[in-house]
Amino acid sequence: MSIIKLRGSRVLLNCPPRKDLGLHLTEEAQKELLIKQLTEMTSLDVFAIGDAVTDIEVGDKVYISPSTIMHAELVDVDASQKFLIREMDVVLIW
Repeated sequence: MSIIKLRGSRVLLNCPPRKDLGLHLTEEAQKELLIKQLTEMTSLDVFAIGDAVTDIEVGDKVYISPSTIMHAELVDVDASQKFLIREMDVVLIW
């Protein structure tokens, strides 16, 4: 695992693995499936936090609104994708 330093009030979240249905879907159908999967993500694990984050810790589970997840930047870290969001986008922590 590489050591990363995340700056500012940013949070990296682990992306759940995408389900591979083994089907060839149109681009529109793929987008619809992705949107459905994103709205089903009710708790995501915190992978890393920025140096200005105050009340979230690595390993916490958090809830992010589906619209925030849909617009989150995807970042590749250690051959897996992570959601990059702002600390203020976290709605619930447990």
